[in-house]
Amino acid sequence: MRPITKIAPTSAQYPGPANYGVNLGNPIVTFLINSGVVHSTTPTSITFAQYNAGLVKIQNRLVMRKGNNPTTSEAGDLKVDLTTKSGGVFALSSIYGTARLHLISNLGAFCSFCEMPVGDSNLAVEHMIPKDKFLIEATDYDNFLLCCPTCNSCKEEFPCTDNYSIPIGWADTAIPPCPAGTLPLSTRTLNKFPSTVGSYQQLTSVLRNAYMWPIYPGAYRNFHHEIQSNPNSLPLTHTPAQKTTWLAGFVPVTAAPDPANDRITAVQDGQVTAIVGGGTTAEIVRVRVSGVGGTIAANSVPAPNPAAVAGYPSAGAAPNSHAMVEKRNSTTGDGMLNLNKMDIDWSFSDRRVVNRTKAWFAALSAFNRLNIAQGVTGAASAAYQLMLQEVCSTAGAMGFFSTWVRAFDGQAPATPGPTGPIPGGAPPGPPPPPNVVPNATVDFVMRSTGNVTPAPAVVEFPGTNIANTIP
Repeated sequence: MRPITKIAPTSAQYPGPANYGVNLGNPIVTFLINSGVVHSTTPTSITFAQYNAGLVKIQNRLVMRKGNNPTTSEAGDLKVDLTTKSGGVFALSSIYGTARLHLISNLGAFCSFCEMPVGDSNLAVEHMIPKDKFLIEATDYDNFLLCCPTCNSCKEEFPCTDNYSIPIGWADTAIPPCPAGTLPLSTRTLNKFPSTVGSYQQLTSVLRNAYMWPIYPGAYRNFHHEIQSNPNSLPLTHTPAQKTTWLAGFVPVTAAPDPANDRITAVQDGQVTAIVGGGTTAEIVRVRVSGVGGTIAANSVPAPNPAAVAGYPSAGAAPNSHAMVEKRNSTTGDGMLNLNKMDIDWSFSDRRVVNRTKAWFAALSAFNRLNIAQGVTGAASAAYQLMLQEVCSTAGAMGFFSTWVRAFDGQAPATPGPTGPIPGGAPPGPPPPPNVVPNATVDFVMRSTGNVTPAPAVVEFPGTNIANTIP
């Protein structure tokens, strides 16, 4: 998963109508004015921060009423207006949706989860902590990511207390302990919302720190890529049992990749056929993503946000990447994105595995071309630099940044130190010692993320946090 660095907009605001005063009859506007969030009876604009301040007040009221029957309170009525079309231009979707342009400018038009490029309006503003269950997260820019339709569908309204199975002593006695795999979802915390503001803060803190979100620097190093093959294809007309058997037939390719000869021979019926490991027989292949369970290095995740409330158990910081990769289990509640799902049917709606696999082979071919250019003309030559530019452009069009880096790094592991020559001179930092052999992985990462001087005209993967992609 590509680690990203988000830059909050300096003047983010929802433009709304020309004059909010003409909407004074709207209950949301009335509440914002009466609660002092908007200090004018004729407001003309409202920032994300102002809107969020209003949501905090509403959420606090809901929490104190335990959220079990919100329709009986003013806060409950406001929540209905906020989360449905009855709120009109002031509904939540109208507010957080205005962050989409800035997010794309900051992070590129890629799904923040699967890394697939999405070049149209289907790229949605997604909330890490679900907005429907945690109202004050709805307009918090720190909670925004970009998401493709498939990942959006898989993520649904998670994570929440229902699918967080790591044991914890919740501050709220209304939320029973939930040791992993021991309680069915029906007896978990669905509809058991925190009844104190302190426990609500604890809950959002735990969920924010429980998963390896791409906003954490450790995201890249905590998701693994593995090329697998299967000698058999799967017909479009198959039974569920046949598909289960077919999926079980994929095994890791143990032979080292051969960038000069490994290649895709066909993409048909949702399956990629390729020559792998320098072999001679084409097989069905896929690049599988896997996560890492357990405690992650401390520098991988920031301190709990919000901070643990005095008198309540600490939220901790042990983000889990495995829990994000797998399909959500309806019994244990674990899992989220189902990143390795393979749709072998006429709809072919989930193309994440196919496109990730195509990116892997494109990266191997690109590495081979760079290697040839370097050997023939030298890394300082215009030919090598033009080839590097072409490779970065291809990667930007195909997406899957972390797949490209994994494929490159498998052939020329990145080592600490200076990068290879780049147009205009060395990147910021000490000059390289003489006779340093340039590293294709480092060159690719630095160029495609814009971390070179002068900056390229087009940055293929903007907003990438390269701290953990290059040692």
